[in-house]
Amino acid sequence: IKNIYRGLAVPRSAVFKTTEGNQVLIYTFDQEVKLRNVEIIEGTNDWIIVNNIDIGDQIIVNPEKANFGRNE
Repeated sequence: IKNIYRGLAVPRSAVFKTTEGNQVLIYTFDQEVKLRNVEIIEGTNDWIIVNNIDIGDQIIVNPEKANFGRNE
């Protein structure tokens, strides 16, 4: 172990940049999709350690394929 970080690991593909900062898409309890800002602590090529998500949050790992905020 090189360094110890506090946060949760998520796939790098789940985190994307917006004008609001780094965000993820999360399913809510009523199955709606919401944006949530996250703080990136550290990462590798495949995983990122982030703050501001909780254990049990359902994160969309491929947000580019999610139909969120688009008028189609």
